[in-house]
Amino acid sequence: MLRRNKPKYKASDLVGKAIIHTWTLENGENKEYEGEIRGFEDGVFKVVYWDDKEKKEGNEFELTEREINIDIQEGNLFIKDTTNLDHCYSTF
Repeated sequence: MLRRNKPKYKASDLVGKAIIHTWTLENGENKEYEGEIRGFEDGVFKVVYWDDKEKKEGNEFELTEREINIDIQEGNLFIKDTTNLDHCYSTF
């Protein structure tokens, strides 16, 4: 089996990065949300998902490192505009 060598990054490397995150809604539909990772403390990321195209209004959520890792590995979370971090972050 071919394995891709994935570099490891510190959680703080993701702070300030723009993201696209796919969430599955209650009706089973997948919806993409754009957002930004705003902070990291004690194993928890603070993430803002934009409500508007101007990226001024948004809702803040807290996601654990584990949740971020799983979503990246499953292809549900992408780091925008950075090929070095996209799908490479892992602390496992």
